[in-house]
Amino acid sequence: MGDTQERALTGPQASDADSREPAAEVIEVEVERMPPEGEAQATPGFGDVFKARIGPLTAGLIVDVVDLSTFGAPGLVIGALAGWVLAGQLRFSWRGRLSAAAACGVYCLFPPTNFLPLATLIAAFAPVRAQGQGQGRGRGRDQG
Repeated sequence: MGDTQERALTGPQASDADSREPAAEVIEVEVERMPPEGEAQATPGFGDVFKARIGPLTAGLIVDVVDLSTFGAPGLVIGALAGWVLAGQLRFSWRGRLSAAAACGVYCLFPPTNFLPLATLIAAFAPVRAQGQGQGRGRGRDQG
């Protein structure tokens, strides 16, 4: 009688162990999100580079023309308006647009800047400076 009781207790446990499936294998997957069609390009084309270089240069030239054609308080208002519009065309954030408008307004207000094309020169040399910093030639880098 004890033998049947032992089988009753151990039988189902043994059959459960035999019927168990092996543990599932864990597969790790890395997700790579693809940009929507038409948004990503491997390298920027000539037109993109041309717009990126000529856009700020044209904006600087326009600010210098506004500076040359206005004097005093009208220069402040017209320069600020020109800075706001041009910064919007260059896709600045609203804070960037506000800063550009203030800088252009003050720049067009002062008479000594009338015959100096500072805005055009800054726009011409800014990409060169940014490119130099992007290649690790900035200050504070160990060069040894």
